[in-house]
Amino acid sequence: MKLLLLYCLLFLSSCGYNDIFDINSSGVVLNGSNYKYIKNVTGEATSTQILGIIGIFGTKALVEEAKNKMAVEAELYSGNRALTNITIDSKVMYFLPFFTSRTVYLSADVIEFID
Repeated sequence: MKLLLLYCLLFLSSCGYNDIFDINSSGVVLNGSNYKYIKNVTGEATSTQILGIIGIFGTKALVEEAKNKMAVEAELYSGNRALTNITIDSKVMYFLPFFTSRTVYLSADVIEFID
């Protein structure tokens, strides 16, 4: 019975942690009369690895992939739109001893500059 409990604790357990990054640096000047708020957008990307080294899903750069998804949702390429208040959250989960899963979440506010 103790051996079974030890097996379950060692091989069927998982753990994870979250990182939060804030990247609010740009040279754009925002004042109350030169822009309007459009909406909040999000992007997400996940990578899964076997034994911490062999990527099986999501082998691209996670932040880049999530940012591209967010840009499409924000319709950045149609008009004078920009992202502001960009926040990056990262979650790593370990499924011992075989799998590691990392997910990156981006969120931002979309603004549109007024001529």
